[in-house]
Amino acid sequence: MKTLLYNWKIYLDTCCLSRPFNDQTQTRIRRETAAIQTLLKYCFAERWLWITSDVFLTTDDRLIRRANRIRARLQVRVENPYIWLQEIRNERTKDD
Repeated sequence: MKTLLYNWKIYLDTCCLSRPFNDQTQTRIRRETAAIQTLLKYCFAERWLWITSDVFLTTDDRLIRRANRIRARLQVRVENPYIWLQEIRNERTKDD
């Protein structure tokens, strides 16, 4: 049986990473936020390995602004998908 001490590999999807920015007046939202914070605590303590991607894409401008404030802690680039794709296309054009 795997326990908390097991060296888990954790991937948090966009919904998980967004949960702390949701309305915390609902009990379920608060519980999920607390659970995600606990998961991150174990990852930051290097007890578990947090598997991430390089880019966090969202169309929620409010979320982008909030995530940008804690970008260093998220260790991910936060962008609107349209803007990010345009930048990638522009970089590709420069390389050609």
